[in-house]
Amino acid sequence: MRQHSVCPQNTGIGWAWTSKIWTEADGTIWSRGTKATAGIWVLGIVLRVGLAGLGALAGIHLGTGAILLALAASLLVRGAIMIWRTQSAVPSYGGAAPGAVRGPARQVWKDRV
Repeated sequence: MRQHSVCPQNTGIGWAWTSKIWTEADGTIWSRGTKATAGIWVLGIVLRVGLAGLGALAGIHLGTGAILLALAASLLVRGAIMIWRTQSAVPSYGGAAPGAVRGPARQVWKDRV
C-alpha cells in the first residue's frame, strides 16, 4: 500500500502555478504572487510544522538541514515551473516573443521607498 505524504515540492508547485506572469514592453518578464500564493505558503508552513510536531511526538527530531533541504526543493521546483511557464509568455504590448532580437533595452529605474 502506498502512502501519500506532504512533499515540500507541493508548496513550490502551488507557488509557481498561482503566480501571475507578464511581459513589459522592453521584453522583461515579471512575476507576482497572488492571494492564493500567500495562502499556499501559509498552508505549507502549517502542514510542515504539524508534521514536525507529530514526528517529535513519535521521537523523530528534524534538524535544520532537513528544513533547509525542503526549502531548497521547493525553490527548485518553483523555479523550474516558472521558467517553463515564461517560455511561452508573449509581451503584453503584442510584439515579438521573449528572446527575439530587439534594439537596445531601456534603463529601468526603481523609485526609492
